[in-house]
Amino acid sequence: MNPSVIKDRFALLQNPDNITSFLDALSEYTGYILWIPNSKMVTHELAFDVTTLLQQNSTLEMLLSDAKYFGILKKFWKSKKQLSSGMMLVSLGINVYEQIHLYGFWPFEYDATGRYLPMHYSEDLDWSTFPGNHDYSFEFKVLTKLHSDGVLKLHIDKCSL
Repeated sequence: MNPSVIKDRFALLQNPDNITSFLDALSEYTGYILWIPNSKMVTHELAFDVTTLLQQNSTLEMLLSDAKYFGILKKFWKSKKQLSSGMMLVSLGINVYEQIHLYGFWPFEYDATGRYLPMHYSEDLDWSTFPGNHDYSFEFKVLTKLHSDGVLKLHIDKCSL
C-alpha cells in the first residue's frame, strides 16, 4: 500500500472512524500480505500500530521493511528523488520472480491515443495535486531499459480485460 493512502484517505489512522474505514477498505483482502513501505508519512511506530491493528482485526499479514533498504535502492537505480512504491516493488520482484509483467506504469498525463489518464491507479488523484516526490519519467526510462534487456515485460497498451 502506498503510504500516501494512509495519510490522505485515512488521516494517519488518528481517530476511530479512520480506523474503521481503513479496516473496511481492507476487508475484501483475505489471506494476503500487506506491505506499507516506511516513509516520511509512515513511521516505524505507525507501521507497528498498523501491524497490531491487522493482527487483531483481519487475516492480512503485514510485511515490514527497513527504510535503509530504500535508500540503497535509490542509489542503485541512481535516482535523484525518492522511488515510488511501485518501483520499490519492481525492485523486490526482480529478486524473487522469474517473470515480471508490469501494467499501469505510464508517467504521462495522456495515453498514446490522447486520452487523459489519472495520476494514480486509484483514479482519484489529479496530476495537479502531484507534489513531485518521485521522478516517474526517470523510473519509466529504467523500466523501458529493463524491458529492452528482457528482465521484465512492460505492458503499455490498454488492458483488454
